[in-house]
Amino acid sequence: MPYFTNLADIARRTGYPVIEQPGWRGRGHGAMSGVRSVVCHHDAARQGAGTFNTVIQNGRSDLPGPLAQFALRRDGTIHVVAAGLSYHAGATINDAVFGNSWSLGIEAGNDGVGEVWPERQLDAYAKLCLELSRAFGFSIDNIKGHKEICRPAGRKSDPTFDMNAFRARVRAVADGAPAPGPRATPIVVLESR
Repeated sequence: MPYFTNLADIARRTGYPVIEQPGWRGRGHGAMSGVRSVVCHHDAARQGAGTFNTVIQNGRSDLPGPLAQFALRRDGTIHVVAAGLSYHAGATINDAVFGNSWSLGIEAGNDGVGEVWPERQLDAYAKLCLELSRAFGFSIDNIKGHKEICRPAGRKSDPTFDMNAFRARVRAVADGAPAPGPRATPIVVLESR
């Protein structure tokens, strides 16, 4: 089964800066089964716009990294973290579509407790999701927020914007139309990440 070593090339199609983390092509918790979806996250961190959250690559004491294939900074820079399986989805409503073996994870820099999403970051987020759906041939409907696919329902809150509006934005980008950004909605964090 594959390690997807084309992820940096796909990310570059967004037009945003791409940084390949050293060793990303061989990083993962084994090979993936394929790609059927993207799961969107926020990293619940309070960092500067130009800071790469190393936890996404290296993990935490309770969960080894990588925690996603991509890290998206607040300034729109995309870090390619891993080509293999990453621990980002957890228990899902359908592991054959949204589980770690079948989904790519994007961890975007946002504190998750009311931080406003910069327009540049949202634009990069939408363009990255679109390019991944094109490259792997899955529907824009399979671009989901962690909060939409987690089991039990309500266990996660990320990302803190409306996912229907975000998918509409991705469709607008696909159609070549300018898309207004979804509004960030302050929420209560259900679980620290």
